[in-house]
Amino acid sequence: MRELRAMRRDPAARRAAGAFLAEGVHLAEEALAAGARIRHAVVSPRLGATEPGRRLLERLVASGAEGHEASDALMESLQDARSPQPVLCVVERDEPGPEVWPPRGREPVAVLWGLQDPGNVGTIVRTADAAGCGLVVACGPGADPLHPRAVRATAGAVFRIAIVREDDPEATLARLGAAGLARLAADARGSTSWDRADLATPFALVLGGEGAGLPASIREHVDRSVRVTMREGAESLSVGAAAAAILFEAVRQRRASAG
Repeated sequence: MRELRAMRRDPAARRAAGAFLAEGVHLAEEALAAGARIRHAVVSPRLGATEPGRRLLERLVASGAEGHEASDALMESLQDARSPQPVLCVVERDEPGPEVWPPRGREPVAVLWGLQDPGNVGTIVRTADAAGCGLVVACGPGADPLHPRAVRATAGAVFRIAIVREDDPEATLARLGAAGLARLAADARGSTSWDRADLATPFALVLGGEGAGLPASIREHVDRSVRVTMREGAESLSVGAAAAAILFEAVRQRRASAG
């Protein structure tokens, strides 16, 4: 259990383990549905108190997970969630292969730089999955996309979309450009309105941290900036809302271009 406590707190422990924590019944079911490799399933007696809970535990064990029972107090010490969940899964992380990174398809890519809130990171991963992105790249400083809070916010998308962690944002943007993707920075003062930008062709949407946005050193490595046009006097959108507006405009454009 000491390893799980370390994985809860420390991204280095998650990387060393090659795994992350998924809290709760919904994420356990999503992991099973996606065919994720679940190493361990730690459960409280509450899970076995209901027929659906017993069936879920049977499915987890049948998938190859090693089952462990723990008291509610112990479960609470292992979890990030405010309300302790009756099941905690240790899920192996799939390292994207060369067919995924650098990208070779036409799907958009979401690039995250400097987002500090794991919940925002997870929400954008969920949005990217829903909008048909092929990949999420987290680069530079910022919250770990596999932080337990980020994983919860993905609502299961973490099991469906590839997530890459890169340390060098400039090298990351160079690789995306070499792969033929237009590098577009989301910026409230951007030069091009989101509904006039060409989002039907391959692009990477570069999203900066809450409040500060993207620094000049990163802006130098993008092709252009895109803004979500709003009524005069309106407060700028959160990074998650801006990502959703731009990525779903891309969905609309791709459908329109497909006829």
